[in-house]
Amino acid sequence: MRQYYKPGQIGWSFEVFPPKSETAEAALYETSRQLARYQPVFLSITYGAGGSTRGKSLEIARKLIDDIKVPVTAHFTCVGSTIEDIRQWLRDACSTGVTNIMALRGDPPQGQTAFQQTANGLKYASELVTLIRNEFPQLGVGVAGYPEMHAEATSAEDDLKHLVHKVNQGGDVIYTQLFYDNDDFFRFRDQVQRQGVEAPIVPGLLPVLSLKQVQRITALCKAK
Repeated sequence: MRQYYKPGQIGWSFEVFPPKSETAEAALYETSRQLARYQPVFLSITYGAGGSTRGKSLEIARKLIDDIKVPVTAHFTCVGSTIEDIRQWLRDACSTGVTNIMALRGDPPQGQTAFQQTANGLKYASELVTLIRNEFPQLGVGVAGYPEMHAEATSAEDDLKHLVHKVNQGGDVIYTQLFYDNDDFFRFRDQVQRQGVEAPIVPGLLPVLSLKQVQRITALCKAK
């Protein structure tokens, strides 16, 4: 993934969500065709809470790769999966043509207030990064960074320590949580780089199209 962000080079990417209806699916493909005109380095596909879109995400990935001719990064989480489930999904992703994985612990499924490790599963995103790097070395690995600290972190220092560990385990690129104050991003970037991290740090941006949507998402991730 690092090849997308060489010095002096800007790598655009766009994030899409698995649709919930045939109408929404048609709109997604049409929108993706329009976005492809801007020559993104990839389109990323999110992964529903609790793995609710496990199969649909790869179905969309295949169509984007085959029909729209854009590289795809697939989000993947530890939620609700055993280690063997994770391995099988990664095999399926590779056979689909996915070249990069956004490796996440994942949020608790609806109705749960805290993350629960699945029996014979993984507990941390860093463990998922390690598994991918060791067993699927051909895949690029993105990891998440939090300019305003992860909502569950005990301190900014611990949050930074965990991020550095994810990168050291094999993360290629850091993609940040959304933010609306540039100072938060620049402060975060400087803190990460002072730890000796050389991985590119890519800002995650969510344009304000709906006040209600932005208020809901910032509340979930405790961003300003």
